Amino acid sequence: ARPMTYDFMRNSLDAIGCEVTKVHVTEIKNNTFYARVFYVSRIGDLQTEVDVDARPSDALNLALRCQAPIYVHKDVAASSAFVMADSTGVKDHRREPAAKIDFEKIQKRAKRRRDPALELRARMAMAVALERYEDAARFRDEIANTVGNDETARLLLLLEQAIADERFTDAVQIRDKLEELDNEAAEAEE
Repeated sequence: ARPMTYDFMRNSLDAIGCEVTKVHVTEIKNNTFYARVFYVSRIGDLQTEVDVDARPSDALNLALRCQAPIYVHKDVAASSAFVMADSTGVKDHRREPAAKIDFEKIQKRAKRRRDPALELRARMAMAVALERYEDAARFRDEIANTVGNDETARLLLLLEQAIADERFTDAVQIRDKLEELDNEAAEAEE
């Protein structure tokens, strides 16, 4: 099969000795996000680092395929953060200081919650964008099969849909189910 655009980019970078080292979502202006992709080129003992402007969608797709870290400027995160409603349906606009956030716990949960359909969803979105509807339908079916066989993936998809539909009470219930799965997984690890 022929490679998708971002797979082609990754293969091309590998062929010319370049590596994506990181992606930064740098700013938001007039509801438009901006990003930079950082590359390193190694030729013999010579190493050159460059960064270029990119659309965030392109930068993120490339970072995912190259397994490069993705960073979001704190001002972008602060201005674009989505505040979830609590179990009473009331949005909590208070922000915890960064020192109180348990990043290690968040990372462990994220690893347990790895969405097995993530790459398939990205491929489906690309197929739709490229008007390759037969491929998109095939990816949709693979997603349905994957999600149907994985409880966490199924719940993540339902959570995503509930948030998109602004059904926050449902989202909270789904989040709680994910928490239960996380707790069960954590207990099983111990």
